Amino acid sequence: GFKLIDWGDTAKAARDLASGVLPANAGVVASAQAARSYGLVMLKQGIQDLQPNITRFIVVKKVD
Repeated sequence: GFKLIDWGDTAKAARDLASGVLPANAGVVASAQAARSYGLVMLKQGIQDLQPNITRFIVVKKVD
């Protein structure tokens, strides 16, 4: 099995994997650019088109 962890920022997840903040046996979802920048190996490309793929957006407004 595996454990999902909400990291919030894909590029930061890639950086944290490369720097050892995340364990070496972890995997992250990030861009090809992030993989190249941090010297990571891409296991699969194009996963953004796999179903079910959900992106959530939150709108935040300061209340006066």
